[in-house]
Amino acid sequence: MILKEKPDAAVIDFHLPDMSGAEICKEIRRNVPDSDIRLFLFTGDTQASTKESALAAGADAVVVKSPEAEEIVNLVSQHLY
Repeated sequence: MILKEKPDAAVIDFHLPDMSGAEICKEIRRNVPDSDIRLFLFTGDTQASTKESALAAGADAVVVKSPEAEEIVNLVSQHLY
């Protein structure tokens, strides 16, 4: 859907049933290399290697899930405005 719609930004969960959020980021960057779509990965994994691999795959930022989802809303708002 992201490749078809080309939104300004997308929040992608890291752990998805068919492919990881990092794989989705790679796919988007490979298929739309000149795009300025902001990709935000949302994960419950606090390991530094998870963040590193997501950023290497093309994510613009990685947010660790917390009881307060406000952080992701603020991050997306900062990057879009």
